[in-house]
Amino acid sequence: MARLRLFGHPALESSESSAPLGLPAKAVAVIALIATNAERPVSRDWLAQTVWPDTDPSDARANLRRQLHQTLKALGEDAFVLTRQSVQWNTSSGVECDVVKFDALRTTNGAAAVEQYAGELCAGISEECLESARLRYRSRYEHLLRTLIESAQRAGDDAQIRVYLQRLVAYDPFDEDAVREIMRSRFKSGDRAGAIREYNALSHRLTAELSVEPQPATRALFTEIIGENAALSVPNNLTTANSTFVGRERDLTDIAAALHKSRVVALTGPGGIGKSRLATRACFDLLSSYPGGVWFVDLENVKRESDIWQRISEAARIPPAESREQTVLGSFANAHALIVLDTCEHVPQAAAAVIHKLSEATAVHVLATSRRRLSVDGMCELAVGPLDIPPVTLGSGDSALRYSAYRLLVERASLVNPAFHVERREMEPLTRLLQSVDGLPLAIELIASRANVLSISGMRKRLSEALRAAREHAGARNRTMDAALSWSYELLDRRQQKLFAALAVFRSAFTADDVERVCADVDQPVSVLFELLDASLVSALAVKPETRYRLLETTRSFAAEKLAPELARVAQAHAEHFARKADAIAVAADKDLSELLESTLQSMPDFLAALDYACEHEAANVGLQLLEGLHKYGIRNHYNEDILGAGLRLLESAKCAGAVRARISRIAGMLSEACGRYQDAIPLFDASVEYYRAVQDELRLCDALTGLAIMAYHLGCYDECERRFIEIRERTERTGDTMLLLKTLGRLGALYLSQGQFEKALPLLERAALGLPELGELRQSGTALKNVATAAHYLGRHDEAIEWVDRALANIAATGEVAMHAVALCMRAAAQRERGDVEGAVQSLATAAPLLPVLGKSSDLAECCEDAASTFAAIGRCEVAARLMGFSDALRTSIGSPMNPGLRTFYDRTCRLLERSLGGAFRAYHALGASDTAEAIFELFRTAVSPASEQEVGTPDSEDTTSLS
Repeated sequence: MARLRLFGHPALESSESSAPLGLPAKAVAVIALIATNAERPVSRDWLAQTVWPDTDPSDARANLRRQLHQTLKALGEDAFVLTRQSVQWNTSSGVECDVVKFDALRTTNGAAAVEQYAGELCAGISEECLESARLRYRSRYEHLLRTLIESAQRAGDDAQIRVYLQRLVAYDPFDEDAVREIMRSRFKSGDRAGAIREYNALSHRLTAELSVEPQPATRALFTEIIGENAALSVPNNLTTANSTFVGRERDLTDIAAALHKSRVVALTGPGGIGKSRLATRACFDLLSSYPGGVWFVDLENVKRESDIWQRISEAARIPPAESREQTVLGSFANAHALIVLDTCEHVPQAAAAVIHKLSEATAVHVLATSRRRLSVDGMCELAVGPLDIPPVTLGSGDSALRYSAYRLLVERASLVNPAFHVERREMEPLTRLLQSVDGLPLAIELIASRANVLSISGMRKRLSEALRAAREHAGARNRTMDAALSWSYELLDRRQQKLFAALAVFRSAFTADDVERVCADVDQPVSVLFELLDASLVSALAVKPETRYRLLETTRSFAAEKLAPELARVAQAHAEHFARKADAIAVAADKDLSELLESTLQSMPDFLAALDYACEHEAANVGLQLLEGLHKYGIRNHYNEDILGAGLRLLESAKCAGAVRARISRIAGMLSEACGRYQDAIPLFDASVEYYRAVQDELRLCDALTGLAIMAYHLGCYDECERRFIEIRERTERTGDTMLLLKTLGRLGALYLSQGQFEKALPLLERAALGLPELGELRQSGTALKNVATAAHYLGRHDEAIEWVDRALANIAATGEVAMHAVALCMRAAAQRERGDVEGAVQSLATAAPLLPVLGKSSDLAECCEDAASTFAAIGRCEVAARLMGFSDALRTSIGSPMNPGLRTFYDRTCRLLERSLGGAFRAYHALGASDTAEAIFELFRTAVSPASEQEVGTPDSEDTTSLS
């Protein structure tokens, strides 16, 4: 059975593996809300409005359907019980969930319930809708812990007391009562050094976070402990560390539980993840459980099985004998002891043989650490992951000290710089810093060691230098990241080393197909990929329909050094592969584009890297393939500037000529339009037109002429725009290209609409809107449908307008056209307002508000602001309306896009209304808007449509939201 983990960082686990849950934040939030209400069906309406509170209810329901579809792909089709009205967690499905289990056990078995809690609900997912659930589970968890501590104290169970106290301190790092109890427990068990470390850690936390000292009672206990000696009652060879052990409370519990069920447990994970330190700490906690002794055996530099027997003999202080193996087996024949075999990865077969013999001939338990998986019958494997990293923005009631990566950095930094302190404004760069080293304990300790010479911002900016400087002060194998990774690298065979280095070319998570295509010169690359997965050098992400893989950033940097001699060849294969993937986007039908673009989003860093390669190596054909696919994607997401920059660099290449140059020029022109650079786009389209006229390529000539026509529209040259569209219509009628003809009719209709010629525009727009879907062209159909709605609205047919715009929104949702979604919603608000539905108009604007940043500095944004201004004027928010109009005027001036004649009539009417309402203040608010940044306007828009701001007033006016794009 698969196990979904929502406490801590969301992950999907099975008996074979554990991988992060690679779903969007909204999808994870939907899962969490269903799981936290598993005992009853959850209303779809409630779920949609909770996750998308600022979205129109119908759009929110559509969003919910999409996220449920994606979620069921990841968890299995039977994960939920679905009806038309509700969703409920399916307790009979093939997926077990820790949150559901926690709730089921909370009232009947508190000890089992706390085992489920591995940290904050959906750690790292910044969704406000989860805050109340997070607070609820924190409270329940703390209550359970305190109840269990009291029960363990009554029973005199010191081991359980310490486990629950450690968890309580992880939950509340400033609980000095709990820290004192831990100190007493450690001292009582003979771990005097551990008790002292607990005090020092508390002192560092209090100083760094609150600038206070421990309470007098805590200081008194510390004085008492350092003045007394504690004798260990259990034989062992454990060496106490100089620094505190931070976090891993869940891992320590899992190790104890695994050793209770199985006599052999292995900790696996990449170098620097902290396996050896975790094993040592577990040994201290388990001393009282193994009266036969606890022996830590370091296998560094051993080469064969006989060496391992010798190391065990020396660690357990067994007198030398002729046969070390037989002596060890005889000594431990009936001993209830624990043997730790550390760093088994370089001798996996020998280590497995020793473990097998110990299991067969003795009573000992074995805890092994390895970067490679060990093949031992009956062994329980526990994967050790990175430390928890706090989110960039902490939720209410949350503390950064609950996240072990942060706590480790603070405690280690305080050791080298007692004045080290984290300001609130430094939380974001600190979180980014921890993310950049993937939460690896060794990397965090290396960074913290530079806290005496670098600030947090300095650490982030100079991460490479900070790590390098720290390495100069480090010593043994596991003290530097490079050395730790080198150790793993040297254990690989030649094929594995070659593929490991080649994987550095990927900038984001990659698929097995990506590896097979890019790394084709490695024999059976996918099989080798799985071997690297077993070696803990590659991690898997639970993303369906196909699993993705990634290198930790620290690992990728190391692999890149190994790739250097082969970089040119692998980078070329990488660029050509992603160019072929871009081809699939370029030819995809609109109805298939939404899901394809979701996959592209996950790989966007690799697509951009491929574009960089094409520019640097003057690979114009590869660049063209990438541009033709990605410009469709860039328009919907924030990559227009990046893709446009690459297109312009390609045009500077001496190897870019002829048909390739003409096609790149046209795409660069389209991207320039999307970025609001209308004047810059004209010479790009002109270059394409000149070439296509010369070679008599009618289809592409019409495309290029369309670009010039749209630029003429944006620049206010309406006669030229009409002339060009009429020319394009005549050409397409001669060639018989129905698709291009319908698109041209839609654009010509939009031009007439913008000029107020509604009766002339309507038949052209309806023909385009109804004909394009039959040809699979949903995007242009959505635009035409929206424009039909606008024409109906201006003709006073408002109910009809809303029906048309709702059809447009359905098309837009299918294609993921975010910009057009915002424009259509603002037009919908205008129609709703006109028919007296002011509340509905405000709700439509509220849905559009979070989409506005996608528009960039474009005429679409100007039109949305102008349309919204009249609605705000209608509800009495005249000062907001005046600022929006001031911003729109300034934006049109900056991008050189004057207002079209049709829109001007309604704009002037709104101005007159505002001047009557505000008097002389209108000009002041208008000037304020003209000086506003786009970000300030987005916030103003969002705030104005929040429920607290809504007011109903007056009779609305109207204006245009026409688009030719």
